[in-house]
Amino acid sequence: MTRHAVVTRGHGGAIVTAEAGDDGGQIITAIERFPYEAGPVVDRALHLKADDPTCSIVVDVEGLGDAVWELLARPRRRHGWLLYAKHGLEREELTRTLLVAVERNSFRFAPGLADEDAMKRALVGLTRNVREEGPGSELAVALSLALDDHRPPTPRIG
Repeated sequence: MTRHAVVTRGHGGAIVTAEAGDDGGQIITAIERFPYEAGPVVDRALHLKADDPTCSIVVDVEGLGDAVWELLARPRRRHGWLLYAKHGLEREELTRTLLVAVERNSFRFAPGLADEDAMKRALVGLTRNVREEGPGSELAVALSLALDDHRPPTPRIG
């Protein structure tokens, strides 16, 4: 399944796309960057969903994310849309997801991604600044959300 993560904060907007790989890992197939504006991000998210109605799109609430969510005509009533609305200490899971994925080598970049170098710099910055700031950049947050949708686990009975 394809998952797109939409983040509009920090220095601008980013949409990161992850797909399941044949080896059980994930492949980052697209890294798109946008100015710090809601309109272009909304247009692109709607285009991605129209191209693949089965995809999942998660929108981060921070920065302009709440406005992006509202401009997407409250998609929470439609299948495949998720608002990541955690704040404060709850957002530490974003950092944990990325650090574990990097350590386990559980994702890779598709060949020829235009912003792969920027993403790798964001990951270096993440490991350097994780104690003070958390996942910081819009690229790092989008990558974390693309790798894991951060839904609460389903309780097990018995």
